[in-house]
Amino acid sequence: MTQSQDARQELSLDDVHDLIEACWLAKRITEALPELPKNMKPRHIHVIDAIWSINHQSGSAAPAARVSSIAAFLGVTAPSITKLVNELVGKGLVVKHQSETDGRAVTLSLTGPAEEIRELYVHQFHEHLRGVLAGISQQDVDATVATLRTMHRLMGADRGGEWTMQVADTWPAHIEALMVAHCSQPDATPKQ
Repeated sequence: MTQSQDARQELSLDDVHDLIEACWLAKRITEALPELPKNMKPRHIHVIDAIWSINHQSGSAAPAARVSSIAAFLGVTAPSITKLVNELVGKGLVVKHQSETDGRAVTLSLTGPAEEIRELYVHQFHEHLRGVLAGISQQDVDATVATLRTMHRLMGADRGGEWTMQVADTWPAHIEALMVAHCSQPDATPKQ
């Protein structure tokens, strides 16, 4: 073991279980967002917010958001953003702008309805949550954000690791075989 591995604090199984359960709770919290317009997904709202944020951070009147910058902003792959952007263009919420100097470069801007969606589903909703979450300390916010980001980074680095690949290669077939074997046996429930 290297010195840095020795210095790492090992979590108990209960700690790992609690962290994963907290992640499930976080997922349920995001599912408690206000109802979206028909045919809109939470991912659409994230992309709209990313486009708005990138364009406003640029300080320029010209759109600066690109698929690659949105992917980096949200920490996801460019192909998944391309699909979502195209869906938003089809809904009339995002406009693509061709670069005059580079025909391959495309920047993105929001239409008026998309700006309103962002105002309602991001800005006003976050304003509301400021009051709802007022009892949470800044220290707890910082620790939660740091912990989730670290978990995401460490677990992302583990994807493709030896143990993870072994599980991916063997567990699904093993569980399917167990289920088939269990379902093909007569009911062994004791009679009362």
